[in-house]
Amino acid sequence: MSPTACCILRATSRGGSLVSTCPSTADSWRADMTAIRLFGTPTCADCARSRAALRDAGIPFDDIDIAENADAAAMAEEISGRRSTPVIVFTDGSFLVEPTNSELLETARRFL
Repeated sequence: MSPTACCILRATSRGGSLVSTCPSTADSWRADMTAIRLFGTPTCADCARSRAALRDAGIPFDDIDIAENADAAAMAEEISGRRSTPVIVFTDGSFLVEPTNSELLETARRFL
């Protein structure tokens, strides 16, 4: 079941970001997740900004290049329900799509 079918998505005031918690996503990821996962591409400006925000805040994350990994690209699309990047997945299965730095850091700090 795709996350869009099993989850409630909440658009933030920014309009572009989505926040969701999906039990099926959380179940499949929880066992092997050791960090926040950022699905993105090397040429994506929002991905670079999100990477820099996490690094500057000292928050560990796994950087997954979906341009080089078709399976990861399909997974990011399945999680988010769309083809936007970055898709940032947290250990509880919640995720953000194209978050602002403040949205990203506020959410990420809850998992430290």
